[in-house]
Amino acid sequence: MNAFRKFCVEIMPLDDERLNEARVVIGFWNYAVADQELIGVYDQAISRWRDQMLSYLHTAAEAGEINPSCDLDAFLDLAMATLMGLQINAIFAARLTTPSRQLRILDGLIAGLQTGTS
Repeated sequence: MNAFRKFCVEIMPLDDERLNEARVVIGFWNYAVADQELIGVYDQAISRWRDQMLSYLHTAAEAGEINPSCDLDAFLDLAMATLMGLQINAIFAARLTTPSRQLRILDGLIAGLQTGTS
């Protein structure tokens, strides 16, 4: 589970560098929305992230760190949507999307995997 959490933390806009990365991503969406080739680039990048994250989740499940009743694909959908939302909110609602709140959200998601409530 530690590898999954570390991967998520690297994506999350917790500091100035990653806030700038989020700004680039959001700006990219503006251009990509009308360009199928750019949409494909984004889709490939997100697919790689998803595959890596799913690998970490399967490893954690095999180690008994995840409640067996959890649907890992559904959880990953939730995690990906949350991470993308945090990038947007950290830029447009920074007061409500502090690093500590972001980490609390992530840890809540992970806790749900462990208890079977996610």
